Amino acid sequence: MREVQAETLRNLFRKNPNKSLNTTPVDTPHSAKKQIQVNAIQHIALNCRDIKAQEKFYTKHFGFRRSRVFNADTADEFIMLRLESTCLELFSAKDDGNGHMGKEQLVGFKHLAFEVPDLEKSIAKLQSDGIQTDEIIDCASAVEGLRICFFNDPDGNRLELMQGYQDQFHE
Repeated sequence: MREVQAETLRNLFRKNPNKSLNTTPVDTPHSAKKQIQVNAIQHIALNCRDIKAQEKFYTKHFGFRRSRVFNADTADEFIMLRLESTCLELFSAKDDGNGHMGKEQLVGFKHLAFEVPDLEKSIAKLQSDGIQTDEIIDCASAVEGLRICFFNDPDGNRLELMQGYQDQFHE
């Protein structure tokens, strides 16, 4: 399955690299009166089989730190982790009895990406802790210098490391 996903991504980045399907940005209103004022994406919430294992994973490998515990020492406890302006909110998943693991959804969550300064060093650190990573995908045909690598967190959520991303459109 991972090989199929990697090959699909490679093919997406190979298709006519200098011509996107649509290179025109979506027309957006520039009037501040029409837009909601947003400072940043504040958090992404994850349902976790083992909330403590997930907390350990994201603090150890990405530098998140615990910023708050809600409903401490109850069955409804959940944890907020912070890395600069981004937070992860970790909830205990309710067992549906079917053994479902985190994965890409047909509609909704696909993956969570982290921008890193050195892809090889980041992968080596994950692998030294026993985390299996996919091969590096060179996306330079779409974005000069862009390389990515996928792997899973302890619950099977798809994560991505990326190095060299650059915006196409600038204000």
